[in-house]
Amino acid sequence: MFLEALASAFPSNTYTQKECFEFTQTTSSYQSLSKRGQVIMERVLLGDSGIKRRHFCTDNPAAMFNVGAQKLNEYFEREAPALSIAALKKTGVDPSEVDALIICTCTGYLCPGVTSHVAENLGMRDDVYLQDIVGLGCGAALPMMRAAEGFLAANPGKKVATVAVEICSAALFMNEEPGETPCVCLVMVLQRRFGLMKKVMGGGSWVSSTRFMFQSIGKKSDLLILVESRY
Repeated sequence: MFLEALASAFPSNTYTQKECFEFTQTTSSYQSLSKRGQVIMERVLLGDSGIKRRHFCTDNPAAMFNVGAQKLNEYFEREAPALSIAALKKTGVDPSEVDALIICTCTGYLCPGVTSHVAENLGMRDDVYLQDIVGLGCGAALPMMRAAEGFLAANPGKKVATVAVEICSAALFMNEEPGETPCVCLVMVLQRRFGLMKKVMGGGSWVSSTRFMFQSIGKKSDLLILVESRY
């Protein structure tokens, strides 16, 4: 298989690590933390994590600390399909050529799934195979690739588009229960996910988003893999 296309898409609202810490300090969630909890948050946002900027699905991220699960999932419902579509369009692949669409996520839930929203918006064929992989966490991109591999093994010559979409703004929470560390845990989740992807790719520096399209040599089977992060 060989690399054919790369694409990525992110929310337009972006802030530096310092700006994120500054608006986090203004929230009641941060102010309710113990001194130890506040120090940990400062280390997460101002420490040497390799992250320079963060993208949010709202222009008022400080308000997200005080909204409930329903409102957070509404952010996911709005942004996950839209950004998946934006990334797919950047590949230059004709949606009518796609035979299967597989999308993985662990930061929200839709029923019907994100694949249904994306396929309908892009006007994909009625016979396109759709599969949503939900809740597998930081390693979800790898079983997604296996699912695509299985589809191609059963359907040689077909084309598969895969998207890993995370709207981490929609899974924002802060907690200081005994034995738990107050932090936005999904930061570490995404770092681990792309660390795994780097190992698959071999070497190179860690990047926040990667997109792949592979073609199976000999069988002439195209496999489009779009791995993207949003935080």
